[in-house]
Amino acid sequence: MAHTITINSTSFKATVNESKAASNFMALLPLTLSLQEFNKTEKIAGLPKRLDTSGSPSETSAKAGVLAY
Repeated sequence: MAHTITINSTSFKATVNESKAASNFMALLPLTLSLQEFNKTEKIAGLPKRLDTSGSPSETSAKAGVLAY
């Protein structure tokens, strides 16, 4: 299912998978996060609540534009 993510004033289309973690994340929205630089390769932020990752896809190599937990 496609959704819109807005960072500052720029909006992006995002596709959300069917995992419990994705469902938990969607339940937190709308959400404002302060992103921090991490390793000069990615942005990170803490969430107000842990997500249920049971049954989530296995880890994969990070790719530009991927939002991951």
